[in-house]
Amino acid sequence: MKSVLNFTDRDDHISKTGLNAEIQIHVQDKNSNTIFTPEINIKKDYPKNSKIYIQPYSTEGYVGTPVYFGTIENPENKSIEDADASPDQIRFNLKVIEDSTNPIKKILGTCYAIKPWQPANSSILEIGEQNIDSIYQIEVIENEKPKIIFKQGLGLKADIQRSNWLKGIIFTAALREILLKYIIESEEFKECTVKKQYVEFFKTILNEPFPEKYISGDDNNGTRKWLNLALSEFSNNNVKKGISLISIMPDSDVEIEEKALFTGDKS
Repeated sequence: MKSVLNFTDRDDHISKTGLNAEIQIHVQDKNSNTIFTPEINIKKDYPKNSKIYIQPYSTEGYVGTPVYFGTIENPENKSIEDADASPDQIRFNLKVIEDSTNPIKKILGTCYAIKPWQPANSSILEIGEQNIDSIYQIEVIENEKPKIIFKQGLGLKADIQRSNWLKGIIFTAALREILLKYIIESEEFKECTVKKQYVEFFKTILNEPFPEKYISGDDNNGTRKWLNLALSEFSNNNVKKGISLISIMPDSDVEIEEKALFTGDKS
């Protein structure tokens, strides 16, 4: 790979999103290590023997060695374990390289900043782990799905995925902070596509307009009233048929030592 020279006529439009994405990379968590499995279906008109390389890197500065994944005609279906980037921080670059004996090879196509594949609309927020100082923090970035980031090493990401009790408490607190940020910093997020999805979602379940700015007031007026109503409706909104966030929370009949792993089955 060190002998490759960038080629000015390369194609930088290999698709990584949408129903017909040419590259999707599935990621699994193995004790905070990453196992990544690319799904390659490049339709561009490259020579069939062109070689495919995928390079992992992390948002904290780690850059991995490019991994060979076969050719355009026969891409390899294999999984790679990477211990240097957590599943929440890993990203990928893809390059299609000409197959030649020349020491300087042409890059025919690229796709940069590939995020791990996720099902569309799987949630209105994501959960991750990073090396942070606090127990958890909320990250809201323009045009990215808001994320709850837990301190790495505490196991809280796995706990919240197993515990409806923790999920109900943390999700509600996180959602209030996310909505407040979108409202208070409305000008900074006015072109944010993810905020627009939030606006449409809460318009649907509330039948009330999303606040365009923060308005102070008591419990019966202003933004606080709207937030309380939004959280109430969100908690009672069916994410699946007959299932809402409030319905899977343990009630007072459940003993405290049983709440952490409560599943919602009260029978």
